[in-house]
Amino acid sequence: MERKVYEFISKQLNDPIVERKTCAVSGEPFAIFQSDLDFYKKISPTFARKKYQILAPNISPSTIMNNLLSFRNESNLYRRKCDLT
Repeated sequence: MERKVYEFISKQLNDPIVERKTCAVSGEPFAIFQSDLDFYKKISPTFARKKYQILAPNISPSTIMNNLLSFRNESNLYRRKCDLT
């Protein structure tokens, strides 16, 4: 997405942009919001009373979505009777 889109999202949600990064795969620029960092801090695991921080992503959200959608199986349609009938 463009820089203007991230700034618009930041203003509408009142969520400041903390960091701007470039995707390691596609080279696309993307923003990391304060709510993202708060979420990573919240879900960080704790082992033996030590909290291990989850790092901010190096891959843009659109690249992650493309990777997830690449494994969908929409090309193979199987013809069989439904199990409910």
